[in-house]
Amino acid sequence: MKKAKSQNLYKYFALDTDKSIKNFLDFLCGNMLYLANPLDFNDPFDCVVGLDVESLAKNKYSEENSPVLKALLKSEEIKVTLEEYANHTGIFCVSEEINTTLLWSHYGDSHKGIAVGINPKILENTEYKFSDVTYSDKYPTIQEFENADSKIELFFSRKHPAWQYEKEKRIIVDLKETKSDRIINFEKLFITKLYFGCRADCNQQPYKIILDWIYTNRPDIKLYNMRELNEPFMLGHSEFTYPGFKKQKIKISFK
Repeated sequence: MKKAKSQNLYKYFALDTDKSIKNFLDFLCGNMLYLANPLDFNDPFDCVVGLDVESLAKNKYSEENSPVLKALLKSEEIKVTLEEYANHTGIFCVSEEINTTLLWSHYGDSHKGIAVGINPKILENTEYKFSDVTYSDKYPTIQEFENADSKIELFFSRKHPAWQYEKEKRIIVDLKETKSDRIINFEKLFITKLYFGCRADCNQQPYKIILDWIYTNRPDIKLYNMRELNEPFMLGHSEFTYPGFKKQKIKISFK
């Protein structure tokens, strides 16, 4: 069993609805990366701007020397502005971890889904960069906002410490500034590995379609099964084996 960390990053997928299957096939076969709307995330506190008003008084900020504070004082206006800002932001979330039970439970369809190993170096010469998510029990302050090199990263890459197990990284894109939609096309070598959850039945659909496509079109992708280890509550992975699986040639078209 392999337990060592990889240089890859990992994107988890559920395959429990027609929409989720299509999203995965778009990613795997169509080389299309979807930038999610942060307002749709499962954590209601993720990407919420809760500026620390108390710190303003302590640091004697005023409307005159802080244009951000001036906007903040118009609470309804700032709320609408920030929601609009979030609606024009696209985020792609990945993890540094593959052998973490909670990640598979929360994002991998209760261990019936798939995780994709990706090579972040493929994006090095593009405008899309991975940023570390920071974990804090404090919202961003006005001081942080005004001093931040990247204000978009400050607001869209901070989460509560309860989520620290995810070891998350994000691509964060200002869709207005880049004049792009929520789809990024990437080189096929961005995807290097596939991991099937320990409850995935690879002789059933849609796993058979996925495996057939890989064997026909991307035999270079390394395949792994997730396994329960002998140590208590531990998860690991090994090279893909599935007794009785029969390869078939299949074509998937995109319109």
